[in-house]
Amino acid sequence: MLTKLKNIVFLLFLITLFIPMIEEKIQQIEFLPLEGVQEKTKKPVLDLRNWLSSSFQECYVKYIEENIPFRTWLIRLRNQIRYSLFNETSASKIVIGKEGYLYEQDYINAYLGKDYIGEESMKSRLKQLESLQNTFKSQGKDLMLVIVPGKATFYPEYLPDRFKRPDNCKTNYDLFCRLIKEYKINTIDFQKYFLDNKNKSPYPLIPKCGIHWSYYGMSLAVDSIIKYIEQLRNINLPDLKISNYVTSEIPQNPDYDLGNLLNIITLIKQPTLYYPVYNYYVSSSHTKPKVLTIGDSFYWNLYNDSIPQRLFDNVQFWYYANSVYPESFSSPLTISQIDVKSEINKQDIILIIITEFGLGNIGYGFVDIANSVIQNNTSNYVPSNDLVQSYILRIKSSEDWMKDIARKAKEANISVDEQLKIDAEWLLKQENSGLNDRINYYVNAIKSDPEWMAAIKEKAEKNNISTEEMILKDATWIAENENPKQ
Repeated sequence: MLTKLKNIVFLLFLITLFIPMIEEKIQQIEFLPLEGVQEKTKKPVLDLRNWLSSSFQECYVKYIEENIPFRTWLIRLRNQIRYSLFNETSASKIVIGKEGYLYEQDYINAYLGKDYIGEESMKSRLKQLESLQNTFKSQGKDLMLVIVPGKATFYPEYLPDRFKRPDNCKTNYDLFCRLIKEYKINTIDFQKYFLDNKNKSPYPLIPKCGIHWSYYGMSLAVDSIIKYIEQLRNINLPDLKISNYVTSEIPQNPDYDLGNLLNIITLIKQPTLYYPVYNYYVSSSHTKPKVLTIGDSFYWNLYNDSIPQRLFDNVQFWYYANSVYPESFSSPLTISQIDVKSEINKQDIILIIITEFGLGNIGYGFVDIANSVIQNNTSNYVPSNDLVQSYILRIKSSEDWMKDIARKAKEANISVDEQLKIDAEWLLKQENSGLNDRINYYVNAIKSDPEWMAAIKEKAEKNNISTEEMILKDATWIAENENPKQ
């Protein structure tokens, strides 16, 4: 028996030794690349200086760790075991709810009121927004505010029990709904619409393992937006009608974006999803307005379904009121590099899409930017203290971020408020100046690494987008998620 055991151990040892050779020879085995982005470590070159400073050893260890044979598959296997046996995940800020429903922490924080800004702050923001809308109206432009649904508020029944909301909870959304009646702001509230139709809808309005509205839910929203714009501008937009819905058990991008980030082997079982098929018609009687959209990733569902391309005369999108699209698809561009006033003046409609957890900073700083440009009669904007405050609110909305702030404050022997201001000012500087340089750095890093490029091309094909767009998305993600080094 002992001899048999020794033979088994010896055989396993031999197999382990030959794993690198096996992996090299079996080139036809291709593993699905991991979702999410991480900066790849290049193999370091040895010289006397980096050897003496130990940087060579540190980089080499990291390089070896990233190139362990079958690493991608092993990571997915580990994540699968954690998910299947312990209902846990290694994915940052993703929460596994009941029956496999997935959430992002920011939306849970908004549902629990952890980002609550108070009545005076909300009134101040709404007053500024109303004033900006009136200014635009005097210039022949219209401003529209679109509130998109938050998943935690839509599906509270699937949240883990530890996230039970107290009866006296105050949230920015409830505060917004109460105060918005005092202001004449053009608003469509899809949070309310989705909740009102949650039990009436024949198809999921928000996917089980996605963070955004489903394509079916979005199609209902698009119809309402079209009618609202037509009434607001007294125009007739091109006809965009749904001729059919295609059912699918396999979710299309990005209806499974949170599920992908788990990096597990199996696909989490989904309710049947429905995808609209559009008929499009435009004639001389139709008007296509120029529209500038300010918002977050909810816009990409619209873009991927070619909604703005069909309805509007242009496709202008300022991601988080910072990155400028479609220009940034080919080369990163931020609003600090453009003539903001000129671009705003070209538009017929300013469309602000805001999520529930973004209500603490309506427009992601755009209101401050536009008011600054208008009031100072300049082409470019000058950041104000209010903009720094908006970044502080963004940090406060993240429990993990605040823990990191508390740690850094303790290490620096300063107050949490002081550290908050330091990080907020750093973010402001990065997002409005240095961020573009960091994005360019990572774009070049990706393009110079053949293995990284191969993974990018595979992800681009999977997401049905161009390789250049995928490079930019990954480079932007890395740059935006770098931690401030204080």
